[in-house]
Amino acid sequence: LGLIGYGSIGSRVARVAQALGQTVLVHDPFARLEGQPVQPTGLDDLLCRSDVISLHCPLVDGTRHLINRERLEMLKPGVILINTARAELIDEAALMIALAANRITAGIDCFADEPLNPGSPWLSAPNVVLTPHIGGTTGAAMRAMGVGAAQHILDMLAQKGCAT
Repeated sequence: LGLIGYGSIGSRVARVAQALGQTVLVHDPFARLEGQPVQPTGLDDLLCRSDVISLHCPLVDGTRHLINRERLEMLKPGVILINTARAELIDEAALMIALAANRITAGIDCFADEPLNPGSPWLSAPNVVLTPHIGGTTGAAMRAMGVGAAQHILDMLAQKGCAT
């Protein structure tokens, strides 16, 4: 499994994958990977070696179309590419070509144009599983985000010596 991004979601995905016996490669130039049970690697190496690639990075200038035509061509035939982060991390037109060529399979829950309209080419694309980008909108997710935000505030106040 290749993870691009090793924040809170990427690290959780890694733990689940490792529990299933998978080796986990990680590319994240900002994460502290020392002592983590993953194999840090460069992006191109991760793309060439992984059977499954999952994106968990933010959309910034350096990550827009991170997965472009050239990088899609690096992937192993039959690789599974999962994007549950941001649509613009992948060049959608290039991905459509790779899917139509039957080189890869994809799981996508975020799209440049949302919600998908009935004429969207995604709805007839081969080798792809589409889901709505709603993981963060469940009641449990909303509660967890609220509790997490409150805990971060309390932690910051404690670090500054403020009474809580």
